[in-house]
Amino acid sequence: MQTTAEKELMAFLESHPIPEHLTKAERKRMYMDGRAIIEFKLTSKESNESLSITEFHLMKGNEPPRHIHEFIDETFMVHEGVINYHIGDEMITARAGDSVFVPQTVPHHFKLLSDRAVVSTLFAPGYYDHYFWFFSRPMDQKDIKPVSMSPEELTEWNNTSAVFGTVFVDAVKK
Repeated sequence: MQTTAEKELMAFLESHPIPEHLTKAERKRMYMDGRAIIEFKLTSKESNESLSITEFHLMKGNEPPRHIHEFIDETFMVHEGVINYHIGDEMITARAGDSVFVPQTVPHHFKLLSDRAVVSTLFAPGYYDHYFWFFSRPMDQKDIKPVSMSPEELTEWNNTSAVFGTVFVDAVKK
């Protein structure tokens, strides 16, 4: 029997599908109004829902706030740049070639030390790619730009993220 949260997530995934067949160009998208460039390397559908892999082109200052994933594990594989990962009470400095694992339910965030970074993220289970698909759009600009969010936008982001079991720690005061 599914919990209410699982039913809500399944309904969201069904109503916001990722197309089954994606061209190389369709896999590359702009995330959150140009906050990052994201490329869907392996979708959950392509892995029988077990995992997904996305590649992010990131810019210093556009990092997400501290958050928790209640239902997924994350593994970050750094290709370019230097990043401080804050996982629970631990800090790990990762450089090109390093991988960092974040288990579910552990509060975490990261800060770029370099101006830009390229990071692949593996999500298990894989459905979390739908989250990034929902918050992205087809490529319509060539580069990343600094993005700040209004309190209202942050609240909306937090509310939609909660469907995926992601909670922003201290990002939105209710």
